[in-house]
Amino acid sequence: MFQDIKNHLKNCITCSKIKKFEKHEKAPTKTILSHGARDRYIVYVLDIIDHFPKFTQSYLLNSKEIYEIFPIIKNFFKSYGYLNI
Repeated sequence: MFQDIKNHLKNCITCSKIKKFEKHEKAPTKTILSHGARDRYIVYVLDIIDHFPKFTQSYLLNSKEIYEIFPIIKNFFKSYGYLNI
């Protein structure tokens, strides 16, 4: 059934006219500089993955604290919409 729906949407002329393609900007990259053999920087990455459309978004974090993660998740849902469960 999943494959039938996928094929229908792929071949549907009306669907292809209505479908909007959005280009997402890449997240800015940060260069990590090392000033010596014992310099170590710990950087955390928050990955948000929408499994069905295969959409991912990654964010660099300085810590795993909720005060840093929550605003990112909140802004993500404001930008891309909330879940309909």
